[in-house]
Amino acid sequence: MGNFEAAQIYKIYVNDSLLTIASDEAGQTGLQEYSDSLMLRYHGKTKFLLNIVDNLEKSPTPRQIILQTTDVKKLFTEVLTLFRWIEAGGGVVRNKNNEILAIFRRKRWDLPKGKLDPGETFEEAAVREVIEETGIKSVERGALVTTTMHSFRTKRDIRSLKVTKWYEMTTEDMKLVWQVEEDIENAIWIDPVKFLDGEYDMFASIREVVQQYLRTN
Repeated sequence: MGNFEAAQIYKIYVNDSLLTIASDEAGQTGLQEYSDSLMLRYHGKTKFLLNIVDNLEKSPTPRQIILQTTDVKKLFTEVLTLFRWIEAGGGVVRNKNNEILAIFRRKRWDLPKGKLDPGETFEEAAVREVIEETGIKSVERGALVTTTMHSFRTKRDIRSLKVTKWYEMTTEDMKLVWQVEEDIENAIWIDPVKFLDGEYDMFASIREVVQQYLRTN
């Protein structure tokens, strides 16, 4: 389960919607990220959880469902039973001009990332995937930016949950040769503030990563 054990709030992105699991002690302040957020209490029924995930997958509203409970870890563990767990590493790569590296994949802008190979750490996977997907020759890995969770359906329609640890990285290599076999159609260097200005369509989870990066840089 990675480093989630001590958390009091869990955020799972379902497409562009958000499932937030929070303790009663967290209150309501700061939990609502969308104007149509719906706040519910969990009463111990797994079917209830399944209905919530189904709704977030199939309906554009509400954009966020907040589940509050007295035992956050227990509820999060129950939510995990609905998914196949996948671990991944990714990078927010900065060049000498303080631009970050973005890729265009499957009609959305994204950041380079990928699944862990057997025996790999999150850090190792993040560096390897950045190099493989973008063609840059080397990066220097820095601190952890954030950890995201997002759900998706596999080609066999298996509901999966990908937990991705994102790391700051720097490079002096500006030449990009993107990995076409991974459905990457383009790769660019771009100012991170401009990347968030609305012109570049991306999943909400990717937007959160860049926002967190900007808070610390």
